Amino acid sequence: MHNFPLFWRFNDPNYDVLAASVLDGILPLDQSNSLEIWHNQISVFDHISQANFTNFISAFDIDTVNPEAGKKILVENISIPDNESIISFWSPTCSVVTDWLTVTDNWTSFFYPSDDNIVILSRSVLVTFAEERICTYGAQTTVNEIGKAG
Repeated sequence: MHNFPLFWRFNDPNYDVLAASVLDGILPLDQSNSLEIWHNQISVFDHISQANFTNFISAFDIDTVNPEAGKKILVENISIPDNESIISFWSPTCSVVTDWLTVTDNWTSFFYPSDDNIVILSRSVLVTFAEERICTYGAQTTVNEIGKAG
């Protein structure tokens, strides 16, 4: 994790310092594995557009000012079990595997308002985040790598 390019999000006092036990559950994927999953499951391109996705479920804004309110919005609007493994992508080659509870408990470390575009892939839901707007789509992933770091 210490070599992960976005490690500062999780362990820099200027941003957030997560407990070691939480960090142990955030596992970076190597760049080639991340890119392969991205191209196979999200987009053949290295960028995304909402037009790339089908099976639209919902769209909503997240409260980026109040962390507890933001967490409540995520939990109430995205149907992913707490213990389900997900992959969080900041780019095609920059991603981590963790569980949904880690994301919701520490969402302010994963989602940065106005400067992030994130894709979260679970077994049944694909989540996009851009400029405080979250969209969810039905996913039918065949990713066996969810739950494994590479």
